[in-house]
Amino acid sequence: MTACFVERCEVISDCARFAGRVVLTAAAAIVIVLAVVHEADACQGCGCRGGPGYRAPNGRCVSWAQIGRICGSPPTTHCAAEGPNAGADEAAQEGQRIQRLKDAAGKNDGAGE
Repeated sequence: MTACFVERCEVISDCARFAGRVVLTAAAAIVIVLAVVHEADACQGCGCRGGPGYRAPNGRCVSWAQIGRICGSPPTTHCAAEGPNAGADEAAQEGQRIQRLKDAAGKNDGAGE
């Protein structure tokens, strides 16, 4: 009778180890899937945080105030689109108009860059 009890304990112990491995493997798979999903939803590009969505030739994202002066009109003249937001083209046109007025008035001191 004790031999039978020992065999049952060994079988149960093996099953418990197997179940533990299955749980650990499943947990690892869930962590990997969540990491991939989070990475896919991560904010990427210049337009994902509220900017106009264009990257300047120097590699930095341009602001709404800089888009006309740095990128030109249309913004793709000198900048690369990265998730452009609505209104970026109009902002670039208005920015260029403001820059021309500053140049005509002699107030182009380079401030705000």
